[in-house]
Amino acid sequence: MRRNSAILFTVLAILHSLGTLGRTQSSATHGDLSIPMYSCRAEADVVFVIDSSTSISPDNFRKMLTVAATITSSLRIGRDGIRVAMVMFSDEGKTVFNLNSYYDPTLIRLAMISSKYLGGNTYLDRGLTAAYNLLSPIGGGRLKAIKTVLVMTDGRSSNPERTYQVAELLHKNNVKVIGVGIGPDASDEELMKLTRDCTLIFKATSFDAAHSSLSSLMLKTCEVIKGIQVPEEP
Repeated sequence: MRRNSAILFTVLAILHSLGTLGRTQSSATHGDLSIPMYSCRAEADVVFVIDSSTSISPDNFRKMLTVAATITSSLRIGRDGIRVAMVMFSDEGKTVFNLNSYYDPTLIRLAMISSKYLGGNTYLDRGLTAAYNLLSPIGGGRLKAIKTVLVMTDGRSSNPERTYQVAELLHKNNVKVIGVGIGPDASDEELMKLTRDCTLIFKATSFDAAHSSLSSLMLKTCEVIKGIQVPEEP
């Protein structure tokens, strides 16, 4: 009984720390930043590709996960609405959960923020390959859904040539790529080759500063998946 109570307390503490899980709130607060909340409704498959290489400290990795989880709070998630999956990359591309693993937004955000730090190299190409596979029917992808990959990284890929090849494959299959570069080592050139659109690139000087881009990043994600903003459900 004590162990179950401890687990429940930990889960509740994590959810509270996000400050974004209740849709009855009019805004979400991160430090001194208050972010307007809205719901983006669409039929879309969105895969988050998160850097978990050694160049990111475990603490900054946690901050990156919080940013990713906060973005999902603006999406109307559901079986027939927006589906979300997550991949991490370092030496390999690791699928955290598929597009058909969760249709409950709270479970998605909990799965994100409880992900284990990997460490290692920055093989973004392997993360993108995993994302490409997730967008197939086997990974929960839908033929008619708008497909988007959102990459979050702090540096350069360990294999740039292969990274660009996989990015090309995504674009050929009508997958939009949004690039979020955090810190001084994030490569503008690489982000541009990934996204092919400067309006789909978001830069932040640090992991703490990344929160300042959240509002515009949420709006851009909704725009890319051709969503419409609707009133929050009570």
